[in-house]
Amino acid sequence: MKRMGAVFLSVMCMCSAAHTLSAQETINYGTISGRVADPQGAVVPGASVVARHTDTNQSRETVTDRDGRFRFPYLRLGQYAITFRMPGFAETMRQVQVTVGSAFELPITLPLAGVAASIDVVAESTVLEAARSQIAGTVSQQEAASLPMNGRNFLDLALLVPGVSPTNIGSTQLFAETSAVAGQGL
Repeated sequence: MKRMGAVFLSVMCMCSAAHTLSAQETINYGTISGRVADPQGAVVPGASVVARHTDTNQSRETVTDRDGRFRFPYLRLGQYAITFRMPGFAETMRQVQVTVGSAFELPITLPLAGVAASIDVVAESTVLEAARSQIAGTVSQQEAASLPMNGRNFLDLALLVPGVSPTNIGSTQLFAETSAVAGQGL
């Protein structure tokens, strides 16, 4: 009976550890989702949406649901070209930079194909991540190598992300972690 209990406990621990490992795996990916609509704001169900990783040229494809929504979970980090196609509408493309843990919500309006127009896009508008409220940022390898850092402490790179500040844990303040005076942590 004791042996049976030990085996059961071992199996439960392994299952729990496997679940924890899969949760940690999602930190290395990002998500892109959104809603596709026509120029009047009506949803466009059945539109083809392709997410192509521009570095590797690997593509993932989906179709918008009856509410015009699409979702690409677990995208690898990097630059993506998102292409939207639907018969009767002009093809539309957006560029998105997926960073660690990012979750982008893209509102897309497909222009009608019959309308003849010429549009010169000089630069894409910045895509804001409004799905989450956490502070996150990616420091490129080139930035890390070229920045002068005393002691090459990797935690100093976190100070480059907006909203991150050093703490003053040596003070007598009630909430030392919110102090703007330099200290031991972030």
